[in-house]
Amino acid sequence: MTGQRSACKVVPCSLEDESFVFVSYGHLDSEVVFPIIEGIDASGYSVWYDKGINISSTWTDEIAVAILNCKVLVVFLTKESAASSYVRSEIEFALNNRIRVIPVYLDGIGAIPPGLALGLNATQGVTDVDSPERVVEQICEALAYNKVIGRDKARDVKIEYKRRSKLRSRVSSKPLYAAVLLLAIAIAAVGWFFLESHSAPEDAQARTFV
Repeated sequence: MTGQRSACKVVPCSLEDESFVFVSYGHLDSEVVFPIIEGIDASGYSVWYDKGINISSTWTDEIAVAILNCKVLVVFLTKESAASSYVRSEIEFALNNRIRVIPVYLDGIGAIPPGLALGLNATQGVTDVDSPERVVEQICEALAYNKVIGRDKARDVKIEYKRRSKLRSRVSSKPLYAAVLLLAIAIAAVGWFFLESHSAPEDAQARTFV
């Protein structure tokens, strides 16, 4: 299950995305993990992984920010990655901050150390890892279950939100227009009454001297 692969084709999403997946993995597992990341991305989900770290930034800070802002953390567990202090720190940080964790047991649940298994005991993981396609399918099912919004759906939601906001703006402005109209009518009526009340004595006085 381990090996080396030159690069993943997926460009990590922006940390400002409203709904994205944080991927935690051991670098020795890149050959297996990268095709799965590409499959998740091709399924319409935004993905962030350590390729997205800015060169000038402190990598631990950026990883922490990414975990705090992600919707779900997907961790690929093998004997090697489970022994990695970085992977375990990412899992613990996510759990401590109530970020949903989806473990993918590439080497089977039995390969995970008891301490780590205990922390993930209450989390439903992906165990059917016979093919990358099947893993991607299960991960996407878990993402949908956890209400992770895909890119296309997120765009539709934004458009619908803007449409409803404009509609609410139009509806809320109608009472204001009505109030302004009523005020204008009231002012006109008061002005007319004022003019009539002052012009009546003058007319009577004029009739007296005729």
